[in-house]
Amino acid sequence: MRALQSQRQHSPYSVTRSAAIRDTALRAPPRSETRHRAVRETASLKHMTVNPPSRQAWVILVIGVLSQMAATVAITGPAFLIPYMHTELDYTLTQAGTVAAAPSFGLIVTLIAWGAFADRFGERLAMTLGIGLTAVACALAVLVVDSPVWTVIGIAASGAAAASVNSASGRVVMGWFPRHRRGLAMGIRQMSPPLGTSVAALAIPPIAAAHGLTAYLWFVGAEP
Repeated sequence: MRALQSQRQHSPYSVTRSAAIRDTALRAPPRSETRHRAVRETASLKHMTVNPPSRQAWVILVIGVLSQMAATVAITGPAFLIPYMHTELDYTLTQAGTVAAAPSFGLIVTLIAWGAFADRFGERLAMTLGIGLTAVACALAVLVVDSPVWTVIGIAASGAAAASVNSASGRVVMGWFPRHRRGLAMGIRQMSPPLGTSVAALAIPPIAAAHGLTAYLWFVGAEP
């Protein structure tokens, strides 16, 4: 029996296990510190869930939704011009499809840059500047509407400018709303793309059929 006890005392496993237990005990914080940390986290969570979003946050969210709708009309609008361009302007389907894809191409090119701009200068300036540049691009496209190439460039520029709203309106939710209201705010913000697409689908075909491509460009430029 004594030999067995002596073997257990001098076992390398026993020594290693004892050292591991001592190290764990040294690393573990005291119970009082753990309790205080839990109290602080609970108080922080309670403070976060009690405070409602400010009125300014809701106003900026509404502006962001309307701006996103206008940007969606500028980006998705040319797709509803394909029948008009094919029948009235004698564009091939490839040419009409190129015009329809131009705003999305412009959006892809500048989306990351607009996100960095919103981080640096704020979402309000990004949305205001982007929507303003969208209107300017559409107005300039009116001047070159007789040239298919320059029309594509102008429409692509409008999509590149409208990309600002995609980055900035998402930042509005993360920056202005507390965590317990971001899901609701994001749901409201996400309504704007389908609403903007619906507006484009209902308004653009009759405008183009009645007054041509120039009227469409004026509509998109004046909408913001």
